[in-house]
Amino acid sequence: MAHGKLLGNVIKWALSEAVVVEVEGVGIIDVTIWKQKNSMTVHLVNLTNPMMLKDPFRELIPVSAQKM
Repeated sequence: MAHGKLLGNVIKWALSEAVVVEVEGVGIIDVTIWKQKNSMTVHLVNLTNPMMLKDPFRELIPVSAQKM
């Protein structure tokens, strides 16, 4: 089992809440959710980059389609 999947499962278990949105696809994606009375917005940001944890941003790497 990959470390990312293991960490995700631990977080889901610790929260003891239903998953609102789950995104599946290739790449590193930041997912933010805004819930309002009559709507929900899901904002995806592509963070896939070899220099992701360092500045400056050097290259835009497209990701494949994401499934929710």
